[in-house]
Amino acid sequence: MTAPADRVAAAWRMLADLGVTITDLRDDLRARRPIPTVAEYLPQVIAAAGPGARRT
Repeated sequence: MTAPADRVAAAWRMLADLGVTITDLRDDLRARRPIPTVAEYLPQVIAAAGPGARRT
């Protein structure tokens, strides 16, 4: 699926107005850590919860 040329041009103008470059976008994606799955995150939540929260 390709975006219409006018929408792409509008996106480029908005990025330019914000001062965002392609390099900014690329580097930001590389700096992000992958989002953990529920199975990976849930043990941390359980460990951080107090006894009252775990009871309920």
